[in-house]
Amino acid sequence: MTIKNIRGWIAMFTVALLTVFVFTACEEKPEPVGPDPEPPVENPIPRAVDSLKAGATSETSIKIQWKHSPDRDSVWFKEYHVEIAPPPPALPWVDTIPKNINTVDFTGLNNATRYNFTVYAVSDSAKVSTGRSIEWAASKFFTTVNGTSIKVYGHASSFGSGLRFYGFEGATEPSIHNVANGANWNLGLHTNAAGDIRFGSASVVGPMYNSWGSSTTPLDAYITDVMYDDAALGGLMLDKDLSTLTFTKKAIDLKTTTNAQGAVFFARVGSGATANYAKVIVRKSGGNFLQGTAPNQFIEVVISYQTAAGVPYAKIFAGE
Repeated sequence: MTIKNIRGWIAMFTVALLTVFVFTACEEKPEPVGPDPEPPVENPIPRAVDSLKAGATSETSIKIQWKHSPDRDSVWFKEYHVEIAPPPPALPWVDTIPKNINTVDFTGLNNATRYNFTVYAVSDSAKVSTGRSIEWAASKFFTTVNGTSIKVYGHASSFGSGLRFYGFEGATEPSIHNVANGANWNLGLHTNAAGDIRFGSASVVGPMYNSWGSSTTPLDAYITDVMYDDAALGGLMLDKDLSTLTFTKKAIDLKTTTNAQGAVFFARVGSGATANYAKVIVRKSGGNFLQGTAPNQFIEVVISYQTAAGVPYAKIFAGE
């Protein structure tokens, strides 16, 4: 092979290599195979609050409370919204509550108006949880009758004994009536040598009185068991209105309540749309329900109830 032929062969070989290189370099390389990328994570819908409760704090104020949303501590959780219906005169119909708050006292409400409170958990991207609702009404609270503490005397006393709820002859507060006027009172007191302290309806307590007249037509109160008697006798908030409670008793024996401060129960007079509901607190003094000296012994009562019939809600008692 001559040198000229060798050079030609080398040239042809070089051209071939360059052609392969250029073709390979221009060929599109395949993308690496792998899983699809995850889409951007958006804030989820917050989980709802739980254990919504309410209680009136005055005749123009209602307190509501709830258990925080399980997502409250998430970085994307923003706040709570509380809707109020009907819109109160002095409040926005939706109130914004900081995420660290779960007890709110709403003021400026109308007495005896049923308000529906719905609580929502809200994310910082405006996603809203399922609402939790409770209906409640403001209520009046009484610790005195005619300027003095409410004292219900036993049947042997010469003082007034029977406690009448709101509504007697146009009265705007509770009233106390004589033993013989059983038709005018809802709850009375009877004691005996055995130590019983019976507090209850006229038809149950009244016949225990020697002076009970056969012509009386007492208006009974139906009452619950003693339901709430913590150390302060106050702060009570419920998750349902009083119409859902069980009113099966007409009297209770207070001596069976051992709480140092006293006892709390609920009472109802009438039924349906004409019913009046009350929270009755009987307070102890010196560890005893009965105060004073025989025969003028008495129990001291505070009472909360709606001034409008058929509105079954009671007020928180903060104590003294």
